[in-house]
Order: sequence, then C-alpha cells, then structure tokens
Amino acid sequence: MSFTTTAKKFLGGIVVIVIYLGFTILCIPIFIYRFVIFLWVKCLYKNKFGNLVSPYSAPMATELIPSKEVYPPRLSICVQCVVDGKVTVEEVEESINRRWLQNNSSYPELKQYAVPFMGFMFWKHDPNFNLKNHLKSHIIPVTSDKNQIDVEQENREFLEKLLNKPFNPERSPWEFYIVNNYRNEQFKDSRVNEEMTLIVFRFHHCLGDGFSILRAIVEELLETPLSTLALPTPKMVFGLASLKKRLKFVFTALLRIPYDAGSFIGLAFYPKTPLYTTDEKRKCELLYERNELMPIHRIKDIKKKLGVSFSGVLLAAISAAVAKSVHKLQSKKGGNSKDIEGTPFGITLPIPTNSSKLRNSWAGTYLELPTKLELGSMERLRDVEKELQRAKTNTLPFLWRIYWKTAGMLFSNMSKSLTKNYLLPAGFSSFPGPGINISVKGKNVLMVDALGGIHNGIAGVGFMILSFGSVIRVSAMAVDGTMNREEVKEILGYVNEEFDNLEKLSLSMTSQENDVSEEKKGFLV
Repeated sequence: MSFTTTAKKFLGGIVVIVIYLGFTILCIPIFIYRFVIFLWVKCLYKNKFGNLVSPYSAPMATELIPSKEVYPPRLSICVQCVVDGKVTVEEVEESINRRWLQNNSSYPELKQYAVPFMGFMFWKHDPNFNLKNHLKSHIIPVTSDKNQIDVEQENREFLEKLLNKPFNPERSPWEFYIVNNYRNEQFKDSRVNEEMTLIVFRFHHCLGDGFSILRAIVEELLETPLSTLALPTPKMVFGLASLKKRLKFVFTALLRIPYDAGSFIGLAFYPKTPLYTTDEKRKCELLYERNELMPIHRIKDIKKKLGVSFSGVLLAAISAAVAKSVHKLQSKKGGNSKDIEGTPFGITLPIPTNSSKLRNSWAGTYLELPTKLELGSMERLRDVEKELQRAKTNTLPFLWRIYWKTAGMLFSNMSKSLTKNYLLPAGFSSFPGPGINISVKGKNVLMVDALGGIHNGIAGVGFMILSFGSVIRVSAMAVDGTMNREEVKEILGYVNEEFDNLEKLSLSMTSQENDVSEEKKGFLV
C-alpha cells in the first residue's frame, strides 16, 4: 500500500473521530434526558414497564416497532436441534416454566416486549402473557414415497418461513416449535430410537446474542454446566490472549485507531457489486439454503497439512464461492467483474460473558476477502490468512462497541438510522456449538444448527457456520431479488468445490513431502 493511500486513510480517520466526538458532545443532553426518563419510569410506571432496552440491543429492537407496512424481520434467529426420540410440547412447557419463568427468573424479557416510550426503547410487561402462545406443535407434511431430498427441502422451507415470519409486536419475541415427525436419513446410523423430534427456538436478536442464548438453553433449560464447553474468552476474541499482544496493542492504538476508522469509512468508495441490496428490496424475504453436514476433521486436516488457520480454510472457501458468483452475476448484468478484487465482509464477534442474563455482548469488524476470479486456491488462502492477521491487530472491534453503545443510547429513530449498514455488502458469522453430548429429557441430541437474518442495510447475502460435536455446516441467507434461489444454491455449491480443491491441494503437498522424505532416506543409505 502506498504512503499516499495510508496517509489519506489516517487523515480521513482523524476527521471521522473528530466528527464522532463532536456529535457525542452535542448528544449529552439526550443521554441526560434518557437517564431522567429511566428514573421517572422506575418510580411511576414500574408495574407497566421493565428496564430500558440495553444500548447494544436497542438499535435491533427498533425493528419490532409496528409500522403501516409489514416487513419480514432481518434480525430473526432460529436455533434448531434434532433429538433422538419423541419430545412433547408438554415436556418442553414444563421445562420452560421450571427453568426460565420461575419467580426469581434471570430472564424477565421472556414475559415482556420491546416498545418505544418517551423516545426510547423499553421492555413492557405483557399483562396477557400465556406460555402456550409461545409453544407451537408443527407437522411437516411427509408421505412415504418421498425421498430424502424432498424431505430435506420441506424441512428447509419450514425454517425459511420461520426466518421471515414477523413477530407479534405485543408479545415477547420468541417461540418454540416442536416437530414430532422429523425425518433425516443422515442420522440413521447415530440414532437409537425410530422417532426423532426437531425443536426450533426462534427469537429476535434484541433478546440476546449467541452465547447468551447458548447459556440460557444449555445451562438453564437443559441443565448442563456450561463450564464443560470450551468457549473463547473475550481476550481471545479480540486477539489479545498474551501479555505481549496486549502491550503491543496499547502502544500502537493511538496510531491504529485513526487508520482503522479511515479504512472502514473508505469502504463507501468501493465499487458496487451485485451483492449490494437496496431499500426497495426491504419487503423481500430472505432465501435460506444450507449444505449437508460435513465432518469437522476434514477442515482440520486441510488446516494442519497446509499450515493455516481453521478460520482461514472456511473463509477461503467462501471467498472463492463469492468470487465465482459475483463474476457470474456481474456478467449477467453486463458489468466488468475484473474490477472486483476484494469484497468487504462484516464479521460478527460474539463475546462470552459470565452473566446469567439475556444480553447482547458482541463486537464487529470487517475482512476484505479476495474475490479476484483468477486467484488459485493456495494464493487465495494465503491472502485470506494475511487479512486475518491484519484483523487481529486492528482496533475496529473496540471502535464498533463504543459507537454502537453511543448510538443505542439515543432516541430510537436516531439509533435505527445510525446503526444501519451502509458499507458492507456481505456478512459472515461463525459460532462454535456444544462440543459435548447434551440431552433433552434424557434423550440424546443428534445435531444443533442455526440460521439468522441479515442486519438492515445494503448487505444482500450472509453466511453462517455452526459446528456441533464432530460436524459442521455452511448456510447462506440472501435477499430475494439480490440473488434467486438457484444462485444461492450455486454459491453453496462453489463453497463445496473449493473445499474439494483445498483438500486435493493438501493431499498433493503431503505427497510431495513424502517423496522428498524418501529421497533423503535414499541419499543417506
């Protein structure tokens, strides 16, 4: 990178920081007013309202404000698990009542819904709360002559409908679906019982992030100590695991902050690709597709043989898939795909906490993944690794949290506008699921999976990767109209192709190393 480009980003970042600080000072009266309203509500309306929606959740909660137009939610998350055996609605109801809704519950939001009041988002008590409104029994239509492909498609269509289903604005935004006739031949060798149950927990992101919900489900609902799960620490998330890295970060932060802020704002000048969506497509639903479950050891073998990171392998495969899809979409529209050398991806960084409450505690950053079509698999993987190393030293996760918290303390309409995604055309989220055996009512859980929406803004496609036990799955969500269903399936097919390419590459390199080793042995003899 030239000195001129670096200087422009650094100076641009200083301008952005000055504007942010000036804006924050001007908003001090709003922060004071927010605090006064909070005290006023606590004193006079404590029987009607709960707490203020936290600054990290408030911008997301604005999506639940009723409007004349009914839009599909963009921040809905569905966690699904397949249970070996039959689990009834009554059993789930008993567990939720006992573990989640007891009098001293840590989750009061499960009986509340988010509403704007005096300019800010509050949790309001649901006077008509009934647990049965949040528990649904569902039957996926299945006939004996249908093959596994048909059944899988019906399961996917069911989940896609849940992803796009609007939440009732006067009920807490969560619900369970229990499907007792679930079928999936992928589990025929691992299940003990003839019958399987699919349990889907659908919730809005304003209730909590992935680790918060994981704690609520695993530790509270399933009564499995979360201490047995190997979760990353906040220091690991921010790349500050060692004292040396923390000291280096502190000493370079003053120089890195302006540069990183300038680099991020500079994304506004990137060439627009077919992945960008528009406000006109806000009414469009999200399309959901997913690959088959893949053994996680396959990724680990590639990682080990090529001497790269686990995340590098995943992101290289997604990078190659996006490169092929963007090239094809751009060509279809008559554009020049050679200009698209990199595509910025928004990366969600969930931060584990010891809190037993539902909360959003996450950070964000971005990676510019190489989407140049001419790159070979190894060259692309190296570029991704370099980008990951750059991300480990940047200050964006800290800046992101500070900015988001500031915006979340403003009036709800301001908060919504200031946190809208104006810069990132694609998103990526990777979540480590439970790596241990868990059970529901004594019945073994065969699989845990998740799918989620895309934050409001210009992002047209998002990828989610979740691992559970010894398997991993790649899912894709795309705004209908930005991509059609066949194109979403195609991009996931490209992901599989790149995994195959990387696997062949790792095997060929291993073979070459063995040949060299044999030559050395012959020379010594």
